[in-house]
Amino acid sequence: MRIDLPDGQWAEIMPVDRMPARVRRRVRSVLGVDVDPEGKSHMAMSAAIGDEMKTALLAEVITAWSYDQPINRDTVEELPISAYDQLAEAAEEHQAAVNFSQPATPGANSSA
Repeated sequence: MRIDLPDGQWAEIMPVDRMPARVRRRVRSVLGVDVDPEGKSHMAMSAAIGDEMKTALLAEVITAWSYDQPINRDTVEELPISAYDQLAEAAEEHQAAVNFSQPATPGANSSA
């Protein structure tokens, strides 16, 4: 999906149904979940964690853009805020697919 951005720029975002499962793991890795010696998990929380997760997601789902830089977390963070916000809005379905509100539990059995 092509997104027209301010100042004549553009970005392509992969369709949510083609997003690989690795994206979920990479986005959730931003959470910094630690497991203590008793096996209990603890998440490092900060006010910026949601923004960090969005940046990680955008770096994974943007497949091409008109900016003269590679696509990675650092360059996504350097986008003008209007472009960043527009891309984040366009990736809302992707956010839901990686389930921002429910981080994975380390060691949890995911088989049904």
